[in-house]
Amino acid sequence: MKRLLLISILISTTFLFCQEEYEIEVLGKRIPFTYDTKRNVLIVKGEFLKNLPCLNLPQLLSFIANMNFVMRGNFQADPQMMGFNQEQVLVMVNGIPMNNAQTGHHNFSLPFDVEQIERIEILRGGETFLWYFSGAGGAINIITSDQKSFKISRSSFNTTLSNLDFSSKHFHFSSGIVSTDGYMHGLDGKKYFLRSGVKFPIRGSSFDIWGGWVLSKFGAFNFYAPFPSFEELERFLGALNWRASLGSNIYFTLKCSSQFSVDEYILYRDDPDSYSNDHKAIQNTVDMGMKKISKKGTYYLGVSSYFDSIDSRGVRQGRETSALGNHCRRLYSLFGRMTWENGRVFMDSAARWTSGTYSHLSGRALFGFHIKRQLSISSSISRTFRMPTYTELYYRDPMHVSSENLESEITRGYNISLDYQTDKTESGARIFFNETKNLIDWRREAWQNIWVSENLKKGRYYGLDLSLSHSWEKTLFRILYTLQKAEFEEKASIKSLKYHYYFPEHSLSLAANLSLKFISAGLVCKWEREKHTKKNRVYLNIKVEKKLDKISLFFEALNLFNIRVEKTPGLPEAPRSYCLGLNFNF
Repeated sequence: MKRLLLISILISTTFLFCQEEYEIEVLGKRIPFTYDTKRNVLIVKGEFLKNLPCLNLPQLLSFIANMNFVMRGNFQADPQMMGFNQEQVLVMVNGIPMNNAQTGHHNFSLPFDVEQIERIEILRGGETFLWYFSGAGGAINIITSDQKSFKISRSSFNTTLSNLDFSSKHFHFSSGIVSTDGYMHGLDGKKYFLRSGVKFPIRGSSFDIWGGWVLSKFGAFNFYAPFPSFEELERFLGALNWRASLGSNIYFTLKCSSQFSVDEYILYRDDPDSYSNDHKAIQNTVDMGMKKISKKGTYYLGVSSYFDSIDSRGVRQGRETSALGNHCRRLYSLFGRMTWENGRVFMDSAARWTSGTYSHLSGRALFGFHIKRQLSISSSISRTFRMPTYTELYYRDPMHVSSENLESEITRGYNISLDYQTDKTESGARIFFNETKNLIDWRREAWQNIWVSENLKKGRYYGLDLSLSHSWEKTLFRILYTLQKAEFEEKASIKSLKYHYYFPEHSLSLAANLSLKFISAGLVCKWEREKHTKKNRVYLNIKVEKKLDKISLFFEALNLFNIRVEKTPGLPEAPRSYCLGLNFNF
């Protein structure tokens, strides 16, 4: 009854934290890939996303952005981008930060399916402080769609997915269920989600209100260590965004966000009294400010307050324990931003002063120049910080020992971009370099079996992206090559790092879509070369869809080369699988 009450409250009332420009609208382009040089953001939009064959959202991102994911079954995914891990990559939905204060393992537990995404905005770099107290690995902003549709599909391993979407002028609602036996023993599970919201204007003001709920129950065999574990995660998310015009292109903005999660973890699935945890985490943010828009740029000045807490209890050999314990943190920020453009020159600069449990000054400066109408160059520098999660600070089990004295990470980032765009072609080259101090990771010495969380002295990440997208009459394609490298000052410990050690050094991906009158086909292919073993692997997915008025039937074949890499020891990637499904747009 309490859960039903919380769900109804979140669907009818909301909370949101984001800076004003969380959406980027790009019009007049025939290709679904556009790089916004002025903001250092890649935008992927349109039906292209829905036509690509993929198992889930993380797999989709791995093909269109060369992100690397450590998949933990079908219900959890840890992203890696530019060498950084899940704790340092910011995940947002409609501009709302989704990063979980307890642990980054939950960041991609979201209340929607790939079919319910309108577009994705991808930021590679350290400007994440614009939205959240995150790391330097970049940001993924997922803009959800409002539509009227029903989808059902059946895949290998007794996997069933269904979702329903309904929307009107001011209201939208969506729901879905995923159920699977898992592709190996101990990876079965179910996921339920709801999302709803309203948008409406009142006397020169605009309101955007929405809430979401997701419940995942899944076998966690070999997820974090070699144990037959089970986990149940429940998340409540909500948002409110109010913007009021004060005249003369001046606006007042108020945004609030809230996130409540319950994580129940059992180390031995058939013996809960041996070792189990029950974590309850809360995050709330209030942000308000003034914004002025002029012909040459925008100016924003605001303040924000952030609060998170965790109440964690557990059982050890039949006895109650405090587990992570009871803790809370408070942060207060003063934030300013200015964008400016004059002729061929443009800039975007921002700074945030944060105090409270952690204190830090973050900033970014981007400068660019339009060499020609279709060709531009830009460069940026940034400084960010990331506070440790509660798991990094207080978690302990038979194979992990945390440290309560961890310092926050500090990263300096540099980026240079060159972009060429027409209505049919997009190409670009980006070089990045990041240097991090007090990098947080779990480290294990060669003679030990225990992982210990600690600060590393320094880490350096550098590499480049080369991309080409093109559109013909009925065909779209994108090619992306990514090189990423990492160096650590404590070289003897590199192979003992848990999360910053494993990622492909070279990645080359191809995403293509052919659309005819009654049928469409999608293909994604990716080649990776592993950094340390020098092994090569190739992934291939295909999708064919037949359209019949408002109904479409589709077939997907995933991982056709049956690549089974163990990014988590004892937990190989999902094998080759097939899917049949139906979409109905009403």
